[in-house]
Amino acid sequence: MRPRLTRPETAEGRFLRGPQSRLTELRRAIGIFIEFVRGFRACHFVGPCVTVFGSARFDE
Repeated sequence: MRPRLTRPETAEGRFLRGPQSRLTELRRAIGIFIEFVRGFRACHFVGPCVTVFGSARFDE
């Protein structure tokens, strides 16, 4: 019998499983905080620019 193949678990999959231990939740929060810091630092060094956010849908 062949071994069953499984997909590696993603961060989203772990999040959707529900509450975890406090330490795990703290690590996740710290990781998200670090992503924010890196993102804002990257934007800081880009210089003047324009950013457009939205999800408008256009008929083609």
